[in-house]
Amino acid sequence: MSLLMCGKANIRSSDLILNLLKHITMNGVNLSLILTFSFMIVVSEAIKSSKLNNTQQHLQMDEKGCSYLVIIKTSCSSPFNIAIGEMDIVFGDAHGNQIYVPHLDGAFEDCSAHTYEIYAPCIFQICRVYLYWIGDAAWILDTLIIHNYLYLPVTFYYNTYIPNGGPYGFDYCN
Repeated sequence: MSLLMCGKANIRSSDLILNLLKHITMNGVNLSLILTFSFMIVVSEAIKSSKLNNTQQHLQMDEKGCSYLVIIKTSCSSPFNIAIGEMDIVFGDAHGNQIYVPHLDGAFEDCSAHTYEIYAPCIFQICRVYLYWIGDAAWILDTLIIHNYLYLPVTFYYNTYIPNGGPYGFDYCN
């Protein structure tokens, strides 16, 4: 019982072993079982915390909303090396909740990824996205990926020209 309490108090495993050796007089078998058990606890905790990917650790949720990570990947096959303009994105869930992200400015170069962190109200699993483009000549959008704090990331495969106007997108909510 005291072994678990020490583990939760963030005492280093070496301190735990020294304390056990000082305060417990047992035969060799019981002591080796305790040492093995404490080693298993330390190892399992380290593996458990390394399972989170960097994006999940970075995204946050609080009482006012959630953060989202939007990644726009351009194709290597666009007719122009760069397209300069402004993009608006609307994404939502199957319950009708939508998040409007206006004015993502930028120079969208071929073969590149552009990342935007968005802070907005929390919604359920994202299943629809639409974008509006105002800017230079047509360019090819490869994928649009949205990471949501509460759910797995969703990828929308465009792989098509994006002319001026819109909306251009997908609705997989049904």
